[in-house]
Amino acid sequence: MCVTDPFWGPRQSLVAHSMLPHQWRQLEMRGYLDNFTAVAPGGAGTHRGLSFVDSDLYKWLEAAAYTLGNGALDAASVEGRELAGWVERAVGTISRAPMPDGYLNTYQQAIGGRRRWTSLLVDHELYCAGHLIEAGCALDESGVTDDLLGTATRFADHIVERFASPSRGVPGHAEVELALVRLAERTGQDDYLAMAAEFVHRRGHYNRYPSALVKDVVRAARTAFEVRRRLVSVALADEEAEDRVTFGFEPGPWRSLPRVAGQFLTGAYFQDRVPLTDLGVAEGHAVRAGYLFAGAGDVALARGDEVLGALLAAIWERTTGRRAYVTGGMGSLPTVEGFGRDYELPNRGYAETCAAIAGFLWSWRMLLLSGEARYAEWMERALHNAVLSGMMAAEHVAEAVAAGRAHDEIAGYEAAWRDSDIGKDLKKVRNVKPLWTKFGLWLGVALGGLDMWLNTLFGSSPFGTMKHGKTDAQSLEPAAKHRKIAYPKPDGVLTFDRLSSVFLSNTNHEEDQPIHLQVKDMELQKRSEHDVYAGPSSRYCPAGVYEWVDADGNAAADRMGIDVRFVINAQNCVHCKTCDIKDPNQNINWVPPQGGEGPVYPNM
Repeated sequence: MCVTDPFWGPRQSLVAHSMLPHQWRQLEMRGYLDNFTAVAPGGAGTHRGLSFVDSDLYKWLEAAAYTLGNGALDAASVEGRELAGWVERAVGTISRAPMPDGYLNTYQQAIGGRRRWTSLLVDHELYCAGHLIEAGCALDESGVTDDLLGTATRFADHIVERFASPSRGVPGHAEVELALVRLAERTGQDDYLAMAAEFVHRRGHYNRYPSALVKDVVRAARTAFEVRRRLVSVALADEEAEDRVTFGFEPGPWRSLPRVAGQFLTGAYFQDRVPLTDLGVAEGHAVRAGYLFAGAGDVALARGDEVLGALLAAIWERTTGRRAYVTGGMGSLPTVEGFGRDYELPNRGYAETCAAIAGFLWSWRMLLLSGEARYAEWMERALHNAVLSGMMAAEHVAEAVAAGRAHDEIAGYEAAWRDSDIGKDLKKVRNVKPLWTKFGLWLGVALGGLDMWLNTLFGSSPFGTMKHGKTDAQSLEPAAKHRKIAYPKPDGVLTFDRLSSVFLSNTNHEEDQPIHLQVKDMELQKRSEHDVYAGPSSRYCPAGVYEWVDADGNAAADRMGIDVRFVINAQNCVHCKTCDIKDPNQNINWVPPQGGEGPVYPNM
């Protein structure tokens, strides 16, 4: 479908005329196309790039198929003929690369395929296979060529034969599931649908962690070493090629190992900790999760499986309500590129564009399953925020690269963002919450609607840009005006362990650093913060830094107890400055720790 409206039309044109040619040049320059030539009969058997770079070419082919098939690019034009020529060259090169039994993965084939299917969790073999299958289907559906579909079908037959037994494991990165469903629809072969369903329901049923993961990592490291050694032997006579030597994986930040290890060793990172029926909410790597749920949605659609559909709806509801950003961004933790706990949504989150697209694909399946508008609303939210912002950032980075710039700030992005559709949309609603705060719920909401309407009609607001009437500290009210809230825990389990969260944040405190949290007037702290406001510092601090304790040093059971004292556990501080924002008397002085250099945040 060719989109011609003034909002999406230019973006589809940008893909056709600029992005696809640029990406093709990058694929050639980085040697990803040469990888297929290298493993074909008579090739050198070398490999450049990471273990999953085959998928980059497959995804490019899928995008090219849609562009040639939807009329966004005139096939008879110079650009159209050039794109079609690139597609023909890529398909021909790929078609010569498979092994006799249909297996195709240039990373594994670079060492003769001796370790294929031995490190499913790490080496992305089934992930790449899924993107190959999707590219073959897209090219066939678009009427461009059916040559790649034959290659993909032979590989799919090999996968079905190899993984029919439940003991064979599951993909470390979901993608082949939704691809197999698509291939089943394209070819009418039910074996592919059955294999997709088996991959979906097989997860979480085996005690594979942590021993299986350790074995996978060791095998993947050996494969990476062999791939690198083979390329080095060629690169010794080619200095330019030597610069492109890479391992099959990149080491992660060591300071983040506790959080990463917890998700890896339990299988949560790979959505393999528990069966899908027991999952309840998305966890682990955000892109993997989105692809898995999209594939499961395809299985539910193809089989009319209402139970699976209801299960996915429950997971979607809790995930979007508790573990996703209001912008449609998914995955809050950079250390695992994925989901945190419920409501763990820091401002500096991960939320990469790929994860938003995976969430879009999942929501699309939910829309097809139910017809409910909330799924379409989430798709629109993700497209207009999480996806478009990524495209905008990529445009500015591409401009910097084209201009030969390096190691400088992409300063133009801020101005472009404010002038973009995202910035314009946000500007229209800037006064809604301040009006609510100032005038109360009913009048505030009515005035907010009027303000948005005037902004849409005239591009400006009669209120200007409003601020909230009070700061957080000024908004705090005495405890006597409110009833204490009881938070029942029906399962008897504490749902948020603050001290463990402090440990996993990896914020580093030097042993000899000065105390950076100082109470100006301890008598005022007791007389006001405790006696009047019932000690809110112990609740608004996310890290348990502040405590009101009794004479024995235990947490004071009676919030109005007389014999209590204020304790500051400065070593727990994660430097969020909530205390500076919410302290009702501004009585706690926050100063930069570690002699003035400021807090040390890993990976930031």
